[in-house]
Amino acid sequence: MTFVRTFGYAFLRALASLRRRPLIATLTVGVMTVALVLVGVAYMAERNVKALSEEWGSGVQMIVYLDEGTSEVHTENLSQALLALPAVESLHYVAPEEAMEYLRDSLGKHDELLDGIETSFLPASIEVNLVQGVRDLVSAGPVIERLEATPGVEEVEFLGNWVDNFTALVGQVQRAGLWLVAIASLIGIFTVVATMRLSADSRAAELRVLRLMGAPAILSHGPNVIEGAILGLLGAGTAVLMLYALFDSGAPLIASALSSSIGEIDIQFLGTKDLIQLGLFGLSLGTVGGLVTNYSQAKV
Repeated sequence: MTFVRTFGYAFLRALASLRRRPLIATLTVGVMTVALVLVGVAYMAERNVKALSEEWGSGVQMIVYLDEGTSEVHTENLSQALLALPAVESLHYVAPEEAMEYLRDSLGKHDELLDGIETSFLPASIEVNLVQGVRDLVSAGPVIERLEATPGVEEVEFLGNWVDNFTALVGQVQRAGLWLVAIASLIGIFTVVATMRLSADSRAAELRVLRLMGAPAILSHGPNVIEGAILGLLGAGTAVLMLYALFDSGAPLIASALSSSIGEIDIQFLGTKDLIQLGLFGLSLGTVGGLVTNYSQAKV
C-alpha cells in the first residue's frame, strides 16, 4: 500500500505540473505527434511496398509470347515441355481475349485508351511461375535462348531485373524508416527534456527537501518520468488519429494515381500490432526524456 500511495502522489504531482503549463504541454505533444507521424508514414510505406514486392516477386516471373497462328496442339506441347522443367512451378495460358481484359482492368478509369484496338493485335502468351530460388539461375542459363529458338515462340520476357529493382526499393524505404525513427527519437526526447527543464527551478527546492528527508526515488524522480510518459502517450494517440486521417484522404488518391502504371493496388493502414508498437514507442520516448531530466537535475 505504501508504494501505491507514493506512486499515486507522484502521479498527481506530474498532472499538476502539466496543468501549470498547458500551452507548453500542448506544444510538446504537438512536436511529439509530428515526429511519430513521420515514423508511422515511413512504416506504412515500407509495409505496403514490401507487400507489393512479395506479391509480384512470387507471381509471374517469365512470359513466353507465342507467334500469331500457333495451333492449340503446339501450344499444349510447349506448355507440357515447360512444366517438365524442374525450375517451373506452374504456368498459365493467356489468350488474346484474356490479355485484353487484363489490360482494361490495369488501366481502370483510363481503359478508353484501348478503344479501337482489336483483340487479335495482342499475342497469346504463357505466363510462367518459377520455383523459389531458381530465378537467377534461369536468367543466367541457356533456358531463355532455347525458348526463343523454339518454333512458335516469338519472344521471351524475363521479369527478374524488374523484381530486383523493386526489392532494392524496399531496402531503401526501410533504411529511410530507420533514419526517421532515429531522428524522431532525438526530437521526442529533447522536446520532453526541454519542457520539463522549464519547471526545474520551481522543483529544485522541493527536490532538495525530499533528498534531505530521505524520500524514496519514486517520490523525487517519479513525477518527471510519469510526466514524460503521459506526454509520450498523448503524442502517440494524436499521431494515430492524424495517421488515419492522412490515410483516409490520401490512400485513394495514391491508388488512383498509380493504377494507370502498375494496376489496381490496395493500400493498407497499420495493423493493431503496429499501432500498439507506435504507442509504446511514444511512451518510451517520453519515459527516456523524464529519466534524462532526472539525470540532468541530479548534476545540478
